[in-house]
Amino acid sequence: MAIQALSEAVRGAHFLVSYFALSPLVNRRFLRAWERDGPAAARAVYRLHGDRALAIAGADVLIEGEHRIPTGGCVFVYNESSLLDLVLLSRYVHEHANVAVAAEVFARFPWARAAFARSGIVIFQRGDRAAAERMLSAVTQRVAQGAKLAMGGEGRLSRDGNVGHFKRGGCLVAIRAGVPIVPVALAGSPAMMPVGSLRLRPGNLRVTYGEAVQTEGWSEAEADQLAAYVRGRVVALRQ
Repeated sequence: MAIQALSEAVRGAHFLVSYFALSPLVNRRFLRAWERDGPAAARAVYRLHGDRALAIAGADVLIEGEHRIPTGGCVFVYNESSLLDLVLLSRYVHEHANVAVAAEVFARFPWARAAFARSGIVIFQRGDRAAAERMLSAVTQRVAQGAKLAMGGEGRLSRDGNVGHFKRGGCLVAIRAGVPIVPVALAGSPAMMPVGSLRLRPGNLRVTYGEAVQTEGWSEAEADQLAAYVRGRVVALRQ
């Protein structure tokens, strides 16, 4: 057991260093690729970074339901239960999104803000209500024009591995823009690497896109109710 625990801790440390500690270098490579070869080459840098991290983690990834993604504007609302989910989001969900929302802490990495600006990632500052409303207004305008937005339902990692309370932000954007919400369930990561643990066990990860939830008939005052409904859809997809 001690040898297994040590092996899992080493794997976890390797994963964290390869993905997070090396993020500044990857951001710089992204910017250089963007300037030299264009957006497609730059996005390939992030794609390769995610693939390498998932390979180190020993993750076998299954993607389900991509055929359910609408052709026009929509809002992807997803759960987050492990650091592994951050890699899944960047590697797979953001592949379908023109705009994504990320916590301000990720913008502290060197070259992150410049890279985020080019890749469509908008920074969310917790505790600043005025800034949050400006951010929501900006992304709503883009979604109304046909963009796809990726935004976490919980707004932070779930501490116990379950799907936490969904906030209203993503639903509010969808209601205001008049576009559907696509519930996205990320499953398997807590069993591999629970929040707060360094130990990482190889295993299976799954990203499942659910049927789009139409927002026609929902008012802004009902955004919390809609968020609870979408959360229920995510929980069911995770089973």
